[in-house]
Amino acid sequence: MIVLRSLVGAIANARAAGRPTPPELTHRAHLACTFGLHLQRPDGTTPALSDGDQADFRALLLDAADLLERADLRWAATGGVAGEPPAERGASFPLGGYVTQRSGWGDDTHPSREERWAVLDCGPLGDGGHGHYDHLSVELAADGHRLVVDPGRYTYADGPWRRWFKSTAAHNTVTVDGLDQQPYRRGRPKGPQSTAHLIARHAHEHLDVVIARTASPQYDAVHTRAVAMVDGDYWMIHDRLDAPSAHDSVLRWHLDHTTDGVTGLVVSEGLAVATTPMCVFAIPIHTSSAV
Repeated sequence: MIVLRSLVGAIANARAAGRPTPPELTHRAHLACTFGLHLQRPDGTTPALSDGDQADFRALLLDAADLLERADLRWAATGGVAGEPPAERGASFPLGGYVTQRSGWGDDTHPSREERWAVLDCGPLGDGGHGHYDHLSVELAADGHRLVVDPGRYTYADGPWRRWFKSTAAHNTVTVDGLDQQPYRRGRPKGPQSTAHLIARHAHEHLDVVIARTASPQYDAVHTRAVAMVDGDYWMIHDRLDAPSAHDSVLRWHLDHTTDGVTGLVVSEGLAVATTPMCVFAIPIHTSSAV
């Protein structure tokens, strides 16, 4: 989004000076803006994925709406006050590795900020040392609240905090044998790298299912995750690990800071139910050693 701000600024400066804008620049700016509007949460903020910082880029999208003459960007930037809602509720960006789901863009009876929204990370590691070990991690938001969140970078200073915020355990995904999906390095990874890719997507009026898979050089287990948004109202998330040998796996959900001290947890045979003021998580517990 910071790079996009520079692209939009270049277009604005060229037009103000009466100079032509290269078609390729305009084309790329359009693509980046489409990504930006889908990545935007319903509350107008953009999540802190990998080494990004949580930020509000609505002013940027509003500038782009004027320059590129796009009513969908104006809708996203104003929360549905002006412009026209985007044609697609969710979008897939398989090369960059992000997939979004959204219940809608708001209307006269339902504000845009109260829609449901999710993003799944199923692409390559970030460039250089900026990528976190977060394959198949998700963020979820609903009713104006952030439900599960990505921690972002916190710090660039090498040390235990930098290592933890990049780790698989810091994200909303599955760890295997307590290991990261990728061996930690401060900078660019060396040697074999963990991979992830989008397998399939089935989008219907009442059901949006995304399936993605990741593999790691750290272990022989392959993780497949299906994220299903049902009736634009709730999610069902299914994780499967396939391997020729036994492993210990842990599924983690990192809740928004507003749930501190107000989250209840009830564990019964085969089920853990976590209740927050905004939502309920029902999580099956598997203790079998079979894979």
